[in-house]
Amino acid sequence: ALLEEVTTSIKDFKELSNEALLEEVTKSKKMLFQLRMRQSTRKEFKPHHFGILKTKVAQLYTVKREREVAEGVGKRDSREIKFKERAASIYL
Repeated sequence: ALLEEVTTSIKDFKELSNEALLEEVTKSKKMLFQLRMRQSTRKEFKPHHFGILKTKVAQLYTVKREREVAEGVGKRDSREIKFKERAASIYL
């Protein structure tokens, strides 16, 4: 029930806006956290969901970075932006 509406197609991610991308990342990371909680409390969970969600997060970050490269943002600037985003939106 946790992963019913998850899409992991890069084509779909490329159509999203930057804000929607970050929103998807946040949602996916929350789902990963919930999965870890289910695992640690020995509740029922499907282990393959970890891989699906991690792949999705990596794909989202890749699309985001591709856009930054197209805009001419350097590696160092990109990392600073990522750090600020993390500080601004603590996931839970």
